[in-house]
Amino acid sequence: MTIATVVATILSPMPASAACPDAQTAARGFKLTHASGRFLEVTKYDGDVVHYREQVSPSAATARDITAYRGVLGLSSEGAGERNEIVWAGSLAALFPLKAGASHDLDFVVRSSKGTERKAHIRLEIGSAMAGLAVGRCGYEVWPLKREVVFHDTGLKVSGTDYWSPVLRMYLRRDIRVHVPGKGSTAGGPSSDGISLTYDTIEARP
Repeated sequence: MTIATVVATILSPMPASAACPDAQTAARGFKLTHASGRFLEVTKYDGDVVHYREQVSPSAATARDITAYRGVLGLSSEGAGERNEIVWAGSLAALFPLKAGASHDLDFVVRSSKGTERKAHIRLEIGSAMAGLAVGRCGYEVWPLKREVVFHDTGLKVSGTDYWSPVLRMYLRRDIRVHVPGKGSTAGGPSSDGISLTYDTIEARP
């Protein structure tokens, strides 16, 4: 390696991905990663609709392309040969701006490309105050959003808390617990207390 090459390397600008995503740089997307291979990548903002790809385990088979209203409530998901559309009975815009301590009850229907339709209800509770959350070396202020979803056909209940960043319009951590009627709480196993989708790094897309 020549001296000129060494100098050029030292003086070259840091890549954009080295910076923590903020309200400006997040517009081109960003990626959250975990050492296990899990990831969440925001690919596009289309008005109030956030497009992202999420893989919740090391297996690529769990990858889904998802759209969500402001990154809070899902609108569609696609993966493993199936597409789901989520139709909401109420106005999602009415939830915003989020208010500390507020709670919202909404009904929705999940329509599958395989011809099934499932009715469900969600209760969303906004935390009493924002909190700090670190992802790697990056820090953000987030709203704790406690949610409980109940599917009417089976009684399946999915509960937990999303830690949602208003700056990035996406959750940066998600705690999940699944309750199957007759089997108790489960998330990855019958005896599990739940799972937490946390991330080690966050980087802006180039």
